[in-house]
Amino acid sequence: MCKESSISVKTLSIAATLGVMVWAMIGCGVISSVRPLGQGKHSLTFAVGGPFADYYGGSKPIPYGLVRYRRGLTERTDFYASYHLTPAIFGILGLDFGIAKQYAVQNSIHPAVNIGGGLNFFFQAYDTSHSLSFDPKTFRAFPQVFFVGSYDVKNHLIYFGADNMLQWTSPYLVTALVLGGEYRWSRLFRTTLETRWFAPWENSTFRAVNYTAPIFKHGDIGLVLGLNLYF
Repeated sequence: MCKESSISVKTLSIAATLGVMVWAMIGCGVISSVRPLGQGKHSLTFAVGGPFADYYGGSKPIPYGLVRYRRGLTERTDFYASYHLTPAIFGILGLDFGIAKQYAVQNSIHPAVNIGGGLNFFFQAYDTSHSLSFDPKTFRAFPQVFFVGSYDVKNHLIYFGADNMLQWTSPYLVTALVLGGEYRWSRLFRTTLETRWFAPWENSTFRAVNYTAPIFKHGDIGLVLGLNLYF
C-alpha cells in the first residue's frame, strides 16, 4: 500500500511539473515563417524542443511539440496555422494562426526581412479521462509578433530575429531571441535547427521549473528541431 501511494504521489508531482512547463512554453516551436513560400505553395512542419530544464534526471530541452501548416497567399505573403501537441496531453487545446509578409529581399549584405503576427489560443478541451469538457473560463488568447532576417547561403538559410508574445499579466511582453538555420536536403525536404534565448529580460533564478541554461541569470537557452515538407 505504501509503495502504491508513493508511486501515485510521484506521478502527480511529474504531471504537475509538466503542467507548469506547458504554460511556460506558449509560443514555442520554430519561427513561423522565415521566407515566403510563393503563391499557391504549401508546407508542413513538425517541430519539437524548448528551453533547457532539469527533469527526469538531467538537463535537456523541454519536448514541446507542434505541427504547422503554411500556404502562400501571394509571392510575398503566407498564412500559417499550428496545432500544439504537448498541451493536448493535459487536455488543453492549443492553436495558433497568423499572417507573415516579406518586406525586404536579400541584397548584397542586407538580409531578407519577414514580419508576421497572429494569435495563440488555449483552452481546456477535455479532462483526464479524455471526455470532452470545454470550459469557457479557461479560454486564453495571446497575440504574437515576430521579426526575422535571413540570408540564403548556397541554397540554405541562416536566420536571426525575435519572437514576441503579449500576455495579460506581468511580464506583459515575452520575447525569445532567435538564431537558426534551414538545411535543404531536396526541393521537398528541409531540416531546421533553431536556438532561442527565451525571456532574456526576465530573472530566471526563482522559477517553478529549474531552467538550466540562463545567461547571466536571465531567461534560458533552448533548442528546437523542425522537419519540413514543401509541396
